[in-house]
Amino acid sequence: MLFRSVDLLMSMGAKVSVLDNLSTGYRANLAQWDDNPRFAFVGGDVTRDIAPALDQAVERLGPITHIAHFAAQTAVPVSMDDPVTDIEVNLGGTTRILEYARKNKVAKVVFASSSAVYDDDAPVPVTEESRARPASPYGIDKLAAEIGRAHV
Repeated sequence: MLFRSVDLLMSMGAKVSVLDNLSTGYRANLAQWDDNPRFAFVGGDVTRDIAPALDQAVERLGPITHIAHFAAQTAVPVSMDDPVTDIEVNLGGTTRILEYARKNKVAKVVFASSSAVYDDDAPVPVTEESRARPASPYGIDKLAAEIGRAHV
């Protein structure tokens, strides 16, 4: 999903910085943009202080005005086996991104949530009016981030 978003933004002429720890993706997916002056890849992890990594991108491309937040531990079974790590990545990572955005006056943060926030018995297709009742730590993290994002 990330690399498709990068491709779309780059095709629209945007300046794009990617912060990723590559725990689930491949650097090769973004290699086509490496020589483009509107692109910066910075290694980083949302479970740590992201400011130093993003400062590298700002130095190269200028201030960050918008953030598309896709960072997540997305495997529901992993969230059940290791909820602490799931919370650190998903909710902690979202909190760090929102704090960075607040401190740096980022105009907009777009957050990728999940259908996992809804009741497992919700009719398909799920809509935002469907009942929120997550059945996993992953779903709980995503719902908490949605609620928290609305109050930042």
